[in-house]
Amino acid sequence: MRPSVEGRIVWLAGDSAITDEIDLCLAEGLGRTNKLHHTPRRSVYKIGLKALASSSPSASAAETGPHSLAFKIHHLRPGVHALREGVKRRLFRSSGRREWHALRRLHALGVPVPTPRAWGRLPSGDEVVACDFIEGIPLLDCVPTADEAMQEALLASLGESLAALYAEGFRHGDLHVGNLMVLPSPRKDKEQIVLLDVQSATRSRREATRLTDLARLELSLLRAGFAPAARAALRAQLQVGHAFPRAYARFLKDYVRGRARRVLAVGRRTAEAKVDSRLGLRASRFPNEALALALKNVQAQLEEPPNETRRGGRVRLFDVNLNLNLSVDGEDGDGGEEGALVIKQTEAGSWRRALADRFRGSPAARAFHKARAIAVLAERAATPLAFVEERRFTLPLRSWLVLERHGEQDMDTLRLPPGEAQMRLGRAFGRWLAEGHALGLSHRDAKGNNVRVHQSEGEWHFAWIDLEDLTGPDHVRRRDRIRLWSQIGASLPDAYFRIDARLAAFDAYEEQIAYADGESGSDSAGAQGRRKDMLREIAEASLARQHRWRGEDCACLTDSRR
Repeated sequence: MRPSVEGRIVWLAGDSAITDEIDLCLAEGLGRTNKLHHTPRRSVYKIGLKALASSSPSASAAETGPHSLAFKIHHLRPGVHALREGVKRRLFRSSGRREWHALRRLHALGVPVPTPRAWGRLPSGDEVVACDFIEGIPLLDCVPTADEAMQEALLASLGESLAALYAEGFRHGDLHVGNLMVLPSPRKDKEQIVLLDVQSATRSRREATRLTDLARLELSLLRAGFAPAARAALRAQLQVGHAFPRAYARFLKDYVRGRARRVLAVGRRTAEAKVDSRLGLRASRFPNEALALALKNVQAQLEEPPNETRRGGRVRLFDVNLNLNLSVDGEDGDGGEEGALVIKQTEAGSWRRALADRFRGSPAARAFHKARAIAVLAERAATPLAFVEERRFTLPLRSWLVLERHGEQDMDTLRLPPGEAQMRLGRAFGRWLAEGHALGLSHRDAKGNNVRVHQSEGEWHFAWIDLEDLTGPDHVRRRDRIRLWSQIGASLPDAYFRIDARLAAFDAYEEQIAYADGESGSDSAGAQGRRKDMLREIAEASLARQHRWRGEDCACLTDSRR
């Protein structure tokens, strides 16, 4: 349903010549050609006016001309939301009012924002705000064609805009790439970044508030594809100190907690699962009939040797192929092959373990909840489709987890020839681990058989399995990194992941992690010494596990073996 403007606007602020012309324009109706954006909360239109004189003789750099306005309607929402919005209005905190006053204050202070023109209210209670339309390019649209140098230049311009905002004692409140517009600067020597949607902007000189603002931006820039070096340069420009990593971890934890609650609640994305007396949850795109058919297939395989057993035989893995297309709903990820599933059946094995699972959740329930929660940040693990439990006296004695199959091999079974093939795998794996740790995501049991690997169009792709052992988001400390690398290293045989490939993986990892920690990369002062110390600790911890790695050709161990 297309939103419309019904009734005459009661103008609360703005030049009468501008508001009169807006009224004349709106009398003709809001056509589809000028609708830019619509959600239940707000609609945005581009309105062309025949004659609009600048209300200020000193136009800011954010103004692009008098011919077009961005006309935003802040909608009242029904039910409890309407009551909340009514309370906000009586407290002078409505979203339209906040945006108007924030635009006026920031524009007057010289912060690059659109020039405010008018503010009013409709008979329905909706509020409208009009400001100059910015004829620029969304920052997100610049990423595909920008090399690393251009990315750093764009973020340097963004740093100037944010420095102006913070210098005046404001924080944006909703800082992400969708609210940033790139346009040529009047100086003609660089771009300028204009800040949009400032209705959440508030005065605050607290460092914690600024760090939360920048943490939201960091996540947005990472998802948009900005290189770690460019993001690190922006933080250095804004003088973000060593407090940022922990502030970022706190933000990510709150971000996942809020969104995971909606994802895991029974509704649009998640549904109840029931097969006979077994109960659980499933992704809405995975029909209950398909779940029943998959478990029936498992039942038929129980008399045969399982595909794989783990944890002393308590865990059995089954491959199931159904004639289903499980990738039709893009909200839950791209998925794997059509109808290719892995089902993990876990026995409690003892009443003590069953009693513990009564309070912490069965292994299948923990894996389902953890993986779907983490997926709101990034696709780091095999995609869970459903879980069900079999209970006796309320204790979960057996559980089943249904996963989309990701690849065909575990990392510790991958056999590549020495040289460049292993090096490419190592570099890709190091970058993948760094991307996860930059988001505070890791794994408690990071062995090679818990990493699934496949290659597509020449690129390596990885995914964690044993999902109940996923961790985060949380601040990943040095000892956490050493533990992960020692677990991975110990589980991979020397012959199939040689020392040069291991070092390539570690260097690719460290390069990105150094930027995340606010360092300038592997060439920074003291970095080589820290690298050597960390490699020695990882090598010693790997050998102490007495697993598959024997430390062949590892110079890191030379000193400790003497």
